[in-house]
Amino acid sequence: MGRDGEGATISRTANDDFHTHLEIRVRYSAPVTDCQRVLRVLPLRRTGQTILSERWSAFPDAPSSQESADEAGNRLLTLRHAAIESEFRFALEAQVETSGAPLKTTPPIS
Repeated sequence: MGRDGEGATISRTANDDFHTHLEIRVRYSAPVTDCQRVLRVLPLRRTGQTILSERWSAFPDAPSSQESADEAGNRLLTLRHAAIESEFRFALEAQVETSGAPLKTTPPIS
């Protein structure tokens, strides 16, 4: 399995909006079956922060997807595929308004 094409850009506008674009691409050396990915990439819903827009896509299309939260309040997106031939791609675009509230910094999730 190879990982390439991963990247994220975050930009902030003058009115305290954050625009985020994330791309993940995983290549497999052989077809894989019964795949499940749990992604912690969705913006948090919290006081002082409003999610203005959020769009994600996956290739191949995930026939099953579910959103949930872990015990720390992180939003989890679970994608399931019966099979992936050679490559999985995920993209997320989000716009979040902070309304001038200070941002809580949290350590990265390991």
